[in-house]
Amino acid sequence: MLALIAAIAVGVSPTISLSLNVPEGGGEAEFLTAIREQIRMGVNGSYASFTWPELEPAPGQFNKAKLDESTGIGKFIGGNQLVTIKTVDTVKPVLPADLATKPFVDAELQARFAAFVDRLVPALPKFVKYLSLGNEVDGYFADKPEAQAAFTKMVAAARLAAAKSRPDLHVGMTLTYTGMTANPAQAKSLLAGADSLILTYYPLDKSYQPASADLVPAQIKSILSLAETRDVVFQEVGYPSSTAVGSSDSKQSAFISAAFAEFRRQSQIKFANYYIQGDFTPTQMGYFTQYYGSSDAKFVGFLSSLGLRDATGKPKPSLATFREEVRKTVTEQ
Repeated sequence: MLALIAAIAVGVSPTISLSLNVPEGGGEAEFLTAIREQIRMGVNGSYASFTWPELEPAPGQFNKAKLDESTGIGKFIGGNQLVTIKTVDTVKPVLPADLATKPFVDAELQARFAAFVDRLVPALPKFVKYLSLGNEVDGYFADKPEAQAAFTKMVAAARLAAAKSRPDLHVGMTLTYTGMTANPAQAKSLLAGADSLILTYYPLDKSYQPASADLVPAQIKSILSLAETRDVVFQEVGYPSSTAVGSSDSKQSAFISAAFAEFRRQSQIKFANYYIQGDFTPTQMGYFTQYYGSSDAKFVGFLSSLGLRDATGKPKPSLATFREEVRKTVTEQ
């Protein structure tokens, strides 16, 4: 009986990843220190993201060196990796300069993207198991049905092309938890051509105040329901600790414990990347407020307090909680 229980447990828990972050101005030494910390924690997966222009700096060119540099963390950490290509990045498209003014329905843009994917997929390391071709796309396409239809078609074609050389690669696009719950019909439409449901999960209301950790099981259940039979891949899972959004260190820790308990319980969840290793500094936040076009104090409070360490590198209570939850989760595999 014990052997049967052990056999059932094998493979239930997902791959666990942690978004790498080093203090502002950190160099190679700080980068290696952050990787070593993840290895000591027992993290067994990794995440890397790029914009399309980063990997195609000029028409027809492919920057494999950039790809290898950023996916290389997977060689240190081991396990599976998720890669995201930001053709859309939350609030706007991110396209090569010569395509920047073209809509997604444009035939040249679609052809260039297909050619890009044909170069990208064979170049991906074998440990890359999940590929997202757009980041948090649901918000951008919410009021652009024609563009959404063209983008979905573009991703679906890329998925079929990728399967020819990498049938093991799960291809899709990244949605947001808040967008999925607000507009499930849109989410289902976007998922029509995807192998897995890939999402970012920040349980926030419109004022960036996070929900109680008690609600995590119901929230995860709603995600699984929307995924139907697809695997679920959490590109980002995060929870702020700032009092500016009504949170605290203890609430952040409670969320981590609740989320990981569901990760272990639900075999449909295959990959979960926690966001992020350390808080962003004020200088880094200056970039984000400009990029997202918001300097709202609650937005800043949310985004600047997601780390397991504060901006100076000091551990928060959530670091110990995360370390313990990783230990319980990874040892079940």
